[in-house]
Amino acid sequence: MDKKITYTESAKECIEKLKENYIKEIESLIIERKNLPGEDVIEITASDVNEASRSLLLIKRFKQRETYSLIIYLYFIFGIILTVIGIFSDSIKNILAKNPTRGTFLVIGIFTVSLSFIVMQFLKRKDQILKRRIESDILKHNIEKVEDALAKAKKELSENVEWVNDSKSAETARLHATIAFDKQWWGVAAVWWSRAIILYAKVNDETLLSVSTNGLNNSLNKCDKLTKKEKEEVESCISSIPESLFLIKNNITKRMSTIQEAD
Repeated sequence: MDKKITYTESAKECIEKLKENYIKEIESLIIERKNLPGEDVIEITASDVNEASRSLLLIKRFKQRETYSLIIYLYFIFGIILTVIGIFSDSIKNILAKNPTRGTFLVIGIFTVSLSFIVMQFLKRKDQILKRRIESDILKHNIEKVEDALAKAKKELSENVEWVNDSKSAETARLHATIAFDKQWWGVAAVWWSRAIILYAKVNDETLLSVSTNGLNNSLNKCDKLTKKEKEEVESCISSIPESLFLIKNNITKRMSTIQEAD
């Protein structure tokens, strides 16, 4: 049977403080890793929080291990001291009885050596943990740099492929427009010139964009009628004509308003 759980106000306040402390610890870890010079804002993502949470758990486990290791070392040293006392107990008694000063130095020396050994092992353990954390952060940073470089290269490759495809399509449209113009198929030529204009504008080829705009203007001047679909295609390209060709652009716009629509 499930029992109902209720919290007192003091318990709720205590839980809220625990939450605040936990959030501060996570923020501190994330800021430590993502604080780069020159950046005013540190963006914290869900993956950052999850990773910091795992790191915090590992750090607490390492601290527990440190405590256990220290206790083990203390037992180890204490055992050695007891063993030494057991073996040399008679000699130690004689020293303490006959020469208390010498015995005092002996006890202090054993204590100092033991304490120094414990502190050295403790610091060594801390250095190992710090080294692992630094290596982990460096590895993560290098992986992120490689991933960013790959993503950038992939994007550039995609853009280059798209540019090549658009350039080829523009050349094809211009070729069809030229053939249709030579055969005096003015409506067909106008449509192909319109397609070429859009594509040349996309790949920023100003020279061939100007050629195609002039071709469209010449085709429309000789054209009496266009179908509704042809008119829509021609009108869709007008926004792609640059302002440097505004005279021709205005002429095309005016001509489109006077061309009759074919049945």
